[in-house]
Amino acid sequence: MIAPEPYLSAYLHLVHRAVLVSRQLARASMGLPRRLFARESIAQVADLQDAIHVVTELLANWEGCHEEKLRSTYLAAFDKKWSANPPLGLLLLPTLRERLPSAAPDL
Repeated sequence: MIAPEPYLSAYLHLVHRAVLVSRQLARASMGLPRRLFARESIAQVADLQDAIHVVTELLANWEGCHEEKLRSTYLAAFDKKWSANPPLGLLLLPTLRERLPSAAPDL
């Protein structure tokens, strides 16, 4: 079973934002003169993809999805790690709550 609304739209929006931010970070890191800054951008891309890689699979198999665990294990971990310097201002749980106000507060 596919995820019902409003979950489907909210999580697809989250994936969309994450892909756009990843692309911008990758492009920006190519032009950075110092490797240290490029490494941080690459680490942000990797962590962002780690956080969202399961979302599309779970949206297609919603009955097997434990949504709270998805948020606490993947999304909150990314937000916690990068909250002081979010890549292009993206934090995952607040972005999810833009479309899904019923989502639990930050974990």
